[in-house]
Amino acid sequence: MTQLSLPLILPEIFSADNFFISSCNSEAYDSVLNKSNWTAHTLYLYGEAGSGKSHLSYIWAQKTGATIVSPHNIKPEEITGNCLVEDIEQCHYERALLHLFNHCKDIGVQLLMNSHLPPSGLPFTLPDLTSRLRGCQLAVIHTPDDEVISAVLHKQFADRQLLVGEEVISYIATHTERSLEKIKGLVDIIDKDSLIEGRNITIPFVKKFI
Repeated sequence: MTQLSLPLILPEIFSADNFFISSCNSEAYDSVLNKSNWTAHTLYLYGEAGSGKSHLSYIWAQKTGATIVSPHNIKPEEITGNCLVEDIEQCHYERALLHLFNHCKDIGVQLLMNSHLPPSGLPFTLPDLTSRLRGCQLAVIHTPDDEVISAVLHKQFADRQLLVGEEVISYIATHTERSLEKIKGLVDIIDKDSLIEGRNITIPFVKKFI
């Protein structure tokens, strides 16, 4: 009898305890979380999709009591403390983002923004906004190294409550694309197919997905 795979979506756990620090993100980690490293009231965190920038941003928001603002619903007048805007490239109201930038400066609070695009690649055309964004302090999460790839695999399997041997983790880490977004997709496929086929997650099983 074939077992059906249900689309169960488990929430990611964004805590300081499970953020893995290595050479590719340690500088960004220090820049974001150490207030004394902020050179102005704004900081722009940049990294590829799935690099851990949301995780790091949420750690900062929790640590500083920041309000998390959707890029689709920016209301500067409602902000009274530190503020996080994720995926700012999705903001369609450039003036609202500009007003938020100025408002945070006026009331003396910190504004953290993140994106998978560098400031120069953002799709904005308002000159005052683009100049401010390009003048922001920049924190970059670089291409993941072996340590981060393995740590992300452990986290992705653990978030799905899957027990996977260290030899499987090592095999995937050395044979898959060095993209955290691709790794998340790969773990999704392995999870679903192991459930459908009733198989343990072994090296022979994962080989067909890599």
